[in-house]
Amino acid sequence: MTMKLTGVGSLAARTLRALGCDNLAKRLTGYSSHDALVARTARKLVSADTNGRLYVDHHHCTPAGAANTRGADVGTWQQHVPDVVYTRFDSHSLVIEVERESSLDTHAASQLADFVSPSYQPVLVVPRPDHRERARNFLKRHNLATSVTLAHPYTITEQL
Repeated sequence: MTMKLTGVGSLAARTLRALGCDNLAKRLTGYSSHDALVARTARKLVSADTNGRLYVDHHHCTPAGAANTRGADVGTWQQHVPDVVYTRFDSHSLVIEVERESSLDTHAASQLADFVSPSYQPVLVVPRPDHRERARNFLKRHNLATSVTLAHPYTITEQL
């Protein structure tokens, strides 16, 4: 019998992730730490603003009423699918890539470069504010520092 823990925020899952056991936490809960970051970011956007349209790529992280990013009719990205897209008619829209500190690599740089467009502000969301320095250096190293905004799940609403 396989038992799944409920909810991204369950104490057991958070404890396992804090101990570096992300794979075990994912097997028990069905969520990875990346999924938890996507869900936290999406929930924060939904709670802050009801005038926009939210799209989330990870179906199990999607708040009620949000659609999948693959359904966002934006037609600008060539090769990648963003984790979160937030569109508003009356202000700028966001295309959000969520990355753990350990996943800041050339694939993440390629994704972010693909998301740069005149209609959307690309945002890199990292787990915690203390990861900002490494993320800033990553953006500079890949020539994205002037085109990609840096945030974490609890400051994402500052980009609205």
